[in-house]
Amino acid sequence: RCLSDWSSDVCSSDLEGGEFALLTRNSKLLAMTRALACELHADSGDMRMFLDNVEACGFMIGPTQYARDGGSMVFLAKRSD
Repeated sequence: RCLSDWSSDVCSSDLEGGEFALLTRNSKLLAMTRALACELHADSGDMRMFLDNVEACGFMIGPTQYARDGGSMVFLAKRSD
């Protein structure tokens, strides 16, 4: 089967910065996922822009937790439809 034939209820990501390259606006993985749990690292990219991109893909950002030093964050998101 092709990857486009698959769907995923949840994608959990802790790629130590790799999320910025993997989960872009045109990511097939993000397109086939209904919910997302993700850790981001500020030294790997713009965390606010990443969240904006996730929202642009049809997700609602849920709970977020920032590290005390602001260097990382975790968040949950789910499809709004």
